[in-house]
Amino acid sequence: MTRQFNAVDLEYLRNLLAYEPDTGVFRWRRKRNGYKGGVKPGDIAGTIHDGYVCISVEGVQYRAHILAWWFMTGGPIPDGFEPDHRNRKRNDNRWINLRLATRSRNNHNSDPSAANKSGVKGVSFDSSRGQWLARIIVNKVRYDLGRFDDFADAVSARRDAEIRLLGENAAETALSAAGYAPRAQERQKIDPNEFRRNRSLKIRKTNTSGYPGVRMHKKSGLWHARIVVRGKEISLGYFRKFEDAVTARKQAEAEHHGTEGK
Repeated sequence: MTRQFNAVDLEYLRNLLAYEPDTGVFRWRRKRNGYKGGVKPGDIAGTIHDGYVCISVEGVQYRAHILAWWFMTGGPIPDGFEPDHRNRKRNDNRWINLRLATRSRNNHNSDPSAANKSGVKGVSFDSSRGQWLARIIVNKVRYDLGRFDDFADAVSARRDAEIRLLGENAAETALSAAGYAPRAQERQKIDPNEFRRNRSLKIRKTNTSGYPGVRMHKKSGLWHARIVVRGKEISLGYFRKFEDAVTARKQAEAEHHGTEGK
């Protein structure tokens, strides 16, 4: 269990523990008997649980960053707020690394989920258009920030939105590609136009004509040519001859993707 702030508890905890603001470390002030011989004065207090430093006193579990706030301010944490680690490292409890944030804004400063392939929260790859999509959700409202050919531009858009909408509680989003997921690094090397061109030329399994974007329209008995550009399908017309439909498709490929097709 975790106990709420109490002035009597704080005084008792201060007699047992010493907090070092520069290092974020808590040390025991007194000898305490217990598991594996207990602890001596000066020993570092706490163990890691789910990334957080947790300190157990008289059967009560305290998270060290909560204790740090109590020790430094001498009072309770304001309603609706919780201490947040600026650099996202849960065990870095230096005073300079702690700040108050709402639960919603604290969540923005968490690491990307396991499903995220870009390495940056709110940035994903739109494979249908060959572009990077940036967005952000604040107070249950989603803001679409646009699609970008360049990965760094999408990250910048996300970062700017965090600063604009979250202020000082914005996440520490770095623009270096070094820390991003491997798949994101691979996609950064892909030219967006080349990606769309290759996707456009890919023949689907359901295609029976042998040429991408060309199919027989059964009701009319004509060949239908089409092309998809940035997620929008463009009809190129209906033709009696297969060769004419292919020609129309190739001309559209040259116009929109810079290639004459196969």
